[in-house]
Amino acid sequence: MTGLPYRSYLYVVLAASAFIAIIGATSLASFAVDEAWPGRPIFGRSTSELAAGLASVIVAAPIWLFHWRLASRLVAREPREQRHLLRQAYFLVVPLVSIVSVGVAARAAIADLLGGGTVSGENLAAFAVWGTAWVFHWRALRRSWRPGEAGWSLHRWYLYGLSAGSLVLFVFGISNVIAELLRAAYETAFRAGTISISGPWTYEMKQGLASAIVGSIGWVWHWWLAARGDVGSVLREVYATGGGIIAAASGVSTAALAVAVLLRPAFGHTTDSLVASWYSIPRLSADLLVAASVWLHLSPASPLSRMGIEPRKALNGALTAEIRSWEIFGVGALGAAAVIAIALLMGLPAAATRGLIVETGSRFDALSAILAAGGLGALIAVLALDRSRRHDAADSAVGSAVTRFFHYGIAAAGLLAAVGGAAAALFVFIEQVLDGELGTTTLLDARWGVAIGAVGVGITAWRWQAIRGLQLRAAAPQGPSAAASTRPRVRVIHPADLEVEVSSGAMTRLAGVSRATVGAQGIHLAISTIPPGHRSSAHYHTNCESAIYVASGHGTFLAGDDLRERLAIGPGDFIHVPADAPHQPVNDSDTEPLVLIVARNAPVELVVELPDAPSKLE
Repeated sequence: MTGLPYRSYLYVVLAASAFIAIIGATSLASFAVDEAWPGRPIFGRSTSELAAGLASVIVAAPIWLFHWRLASRLVAREPREQRHLLRQAYFLVVPLVSIVSVGVAARAAIADLLGGGTVSGENLAAFAVWGTAWVFHWRALRRSWRPGEAGWSLHRWYLYGLSAGSLVLFVFGISNVIAELLRAAYETAFRAGTISISGPWTYEMKQGLASAIVGSIGWVWHWWLAARGDVGSVLREVYATGGGIIAAASGVSTAALAVAVLLRPAFGHTTDSLVASWYSIPRLSADLLVAASVWLHLSPASPLSRMGIEPRKALNGALTAEIRSWEIFGVGALGAAAVIAIALLMGLPAAATRGLIVETGSRFDALSAILAAGGLGALIAVLALDRSRRHDAADSAVGSAVTRFFHYGIAAAGLLAAVGGAAAALFVFIEQVLDGELGTTTLLDARWGVAIGAVGVGITAWRWQAIRGLQLRAAAPQGPSAAASTRPRVRVIHPADLEVEVSSGAMTRLAGVSRATVGAQGIHLAISTIPPGHRSSAHYHTNCESAIYVASGHGTFLAGDDLRERLAIGPGDFIHVPADAPHQPVNDSDTEPLVLIVARNAPVELVVELPDAPSKLE
């Protein structure tokens, strides 16, 4: 009786009883800390907290322990249970809630200490109890999952979700710390009665330092240590590429705003207000520095993206997405400048002085915003478009799909802006007609809708031209004559265009000829690498046979029932693996990798993993 209803009951009860017991234990620990801590005043402390904690632990803890033993027996009886979705969901939810609670408590405790206060018993108790729960579940989980292991796993979502969350917390914290240091230096340098001196040790500095400490610990643990060996994971590359794009977007917007602030004195501000006008520069400088650092670390387009990370190749299409994102930044900045310019021009006849995006609302601030966004956007757009043209010439099939998605996405966004702007302008016109207020102020009130709509139309038309160009190139003859275009096209797949496939145990795979790279229909060719002293996972293919050539290295090829057959392999050997034949290549060397050239008669393999095989030599 181990079907879905039983598993649903088992893991739901496990999660519910675990949370109830942990919350109760936290209440007991908090009460004990406050009672036992010498000199800690306790005012109005009710025994209801103690009673609730005891009741929760007494009831929930035995239930959790009983069902945990049932789950352990199920795993011992059915090893595949380790990969069951409901078990993975349990090990996603409980550790996630536990580590978030630990982080919240740790941040509050550090902030109290930095502020010169006393750490509350509630925070100490939460840190200890939730931390114990996380350590227990983490150790249990890591016995059944290893970085680089093939197959879909909710644990990867936990790892990269916590990595991203911890990085965001660290980034916001360290940005506050740097901003307060720069602000204090700015105040010291320009203290001539214009700005009050408050020093760097402010409330924002303490909160930022607490966030930076907690975020850095969480990020280092989950990204640098736990996920370090998970090379080739699609989710890992999505995390890195997406993080790089977000950091770049933040940096571009911050740079545009900083340039606009620096230009403000040139458009109507007096020398006496110069220091005050630039008071936001320390904050913007800190944000720009942190965004650039994150981009340099994560982005596949960054020359330093491998710093401190296991060597990796960007996921097919990731570099294309990065390049196209810079086009979006450039076009977006140009579009914002165009919207402000159109609105400013439409407001000039009525001498409008409100609603021009910058805090003071003056048209001079609008001019500085136009110059900043337009100049930076034009520079980024020119560089990105030039790089895109060079990249498109050698783009992979997946990269080409990303390019098409980019063009259609920008066209759709421009169309939505055009429709939204036109609707807003039409609403203003109709409303004033119905109210009998149609006059010289109508154009002023509708200027933002008209500006957004006009820019949206321009962006849509521009992107549709690019889409039309792609369609014409796809339909045009590829050879020296039209007759040649009817023949199959020969493709050369360069090393930069290899497809990063899902790893099999410790074995990484880079495909050159596959459905993703060239649209292959009945063949697949890849290079597989096994690190020294490691092996792939044990598995077999249900839909294809394989031919393997040993390019370099020495090892053992395990085959047969229970993998009892041991075949020595070395450079120059060929191996034939029929469909449904269990096998597991092993690298016997401690110093050199085992490199295999693998060919299959199917573009996509169907794999059955044998989970009881270890991923590393014992």
